[in-house]
Amino acid sequence: MVTAIHDPEPWFAYGHVMARRRVLVAIVPPPEIRSGCRVLRRMLGDNRPERIVPHITLVPPVNLEPGRFASVRRHVRAIATEWRPITLNVEGVASFLPSTPTVHLSIGDLSEGQLLALRTALMVDDLFREDLRPFRPHITLREKMNESQIDRVLETFESASFEWANSGEWEVTSIRLMEQFRTDQRGTYWATVAEEKLAPATVVGRGGVELVIHSSSVVEPEVASLLGTTPNHLASTKQVLCVTAEIPRKVGQPVGVVLGDLSPDGAKIGELAVRPDSRGMGIARQLISHWCHLAATSGAALTWANDCEGAEVLGATGFSRVGGLWIRELNGS
Repeated sequence: MVTAIHDPEPWFAYGHVMARRRVLVAIVPPPEIRSGCRVLRRMLGDNRPERIVPHITLVPPVNLEPGRFASVRRHVRAIATEWRPITLNVEGVASFLPSTPTVHLSIGDLSEGQLLALRTALMVDDLFREDLRPFRPHITLREKMNESQIDRVLETFESASFEWANSGEWEVTSIRLMEQFRTDQRGTYWATVAEEKLAPATVVGRGGVELVIHSSSVVEPEVASLLGTTPNHLASTKQVLCVTAEIPRKVGQPVGVVLGDLSPDGAKIGELAVRPDSRGMGIARQLISHWCHLAATSGAALTWANDCEGAEVLGATGFSRVGGLWIRELNGS
């Protein structure tokens, strides 16, 4: 059994992976742009706007040979650690007519071609795809419409002002590896199975037990497995903060995790787990410290967790027990 602080509500409800592993690599825009895109998708007649999160495709869908997923994941991690944030902006509603009857948000790259360079670095070996047309970054709103409808849509949106799209530029700080799934209830859809930060790897414990600290805004399948639950690809509206520890070179194989969510009220730790064969090495303390640092960086002034079996480790990382809670002031640390 893992040492865990259990949130009373399950985080996830998993779908079945398809027989073949079909993946893509994408950038997911900020929440306000995602919400705005979903509204536009519904306005344009899309009755399944949640089948895939609004995104900018970097690597189009690729079918992987059996056993190649782990290699692809290592490749995506390696490329991400070599990159730094890229600045993008929304340029407006457009279409790829006459070649393709789509409606999309056109995206501008303000980083002097870094987006194309990142895409090129990713599209090798298993992720190689021959381009049939020039790369034009965009967020798809509707894949197929007749030309007369598209003309009316473009005329309507030409003078429209979208508050969520007029907030200026935004920084891309991570890329996502997404996979195609299917359930009887939802049909076929795409879900994030790994998120990689555009930043150098964080390695702690050099000279002792070395760990790679990995943070994500999604709960990856391996993390859900470690917690003894199943991932829900219809993630809640909570802003997830998930921090894991991995042994170097064992990408996607967490030995420990702290999972929680961020809100205007602060940051709540919902789950803490360390693999039984990795306990006694200070992994939980490292994870909690990094989780608190990232929560503080996001603006949280306070973090807390419910009192339960195994929660005593919080006392060694700056938390104080208050009634049925463990509480820590973050103070930007």
